[in-house]
Amino acid sequence: ISDQDLVQATLNGLSSEYESFITKLTGPSSSKLSFSELFGLLLNQEKWLALLKSTSMNLIEFVQPGS
Repeated sequence: ISDQDLVQATLNGLSSEYESFITKLTGPSSSKLSFSELFGLLLNQEKWLALLKSTSMNLIEFVQPGS
């Protein structure tokens, strides 16, 4: 399997949670991305999504009175 096929298969397998990430990587100004580059970007995106979820949960706990 070629590197580009692996990149495409990986992007196609991502959930809708990654929609903006995929759009950015597949836009008209994007260059050919290697799988190892994609892997690093995905790790960073996962960290970012985890941080967003954590921040959202902390805000919910802060805002809910009597918790």
